[in-house]
Amino acid sequence: MNSLTSTLLTINRGILNVFDGKYEDAIKCFNSGVELFPNSITGNNNIAVCHMWILLYQYRMMNEFGKAAERIEGLLKADCNRNLNPTLLGNLKAIYETYAADTGQKKEAMKVMY
Repeated sequence: MNSLTSTLLTINRGILNVFDGKYEDAIKCFNSGVELFPNSITGNNNIAVCHMWILLYQYRMMNEFGKAAERIEGLLKADCNRNLNPTLLGNLKAIYETYAADTGQKKEAMKVMY
């Protein structure tokens, strides 16, 4: 198999990766095509679109974690004595540590609130 055929197969694998939501893998495949054809509009556009999907997914995930934090915070604010338990606090701590830019401030607020 020559390099052009191999590259085209890799690009096709990249398209399949996009359909499977494997955007990082797709970028790797598309990069092999762009290496052979650096000015390829399609190849470069495919890479750009994959990066946009990655950002969109990360935004959605952060948005969902924000909703999760709000739900737990709401329970604790509504009736801290009744709703306070290690599982809720552990989950809230994990959310803050993973996705909050101001983790330190959130932890301090937890100390004051509870």
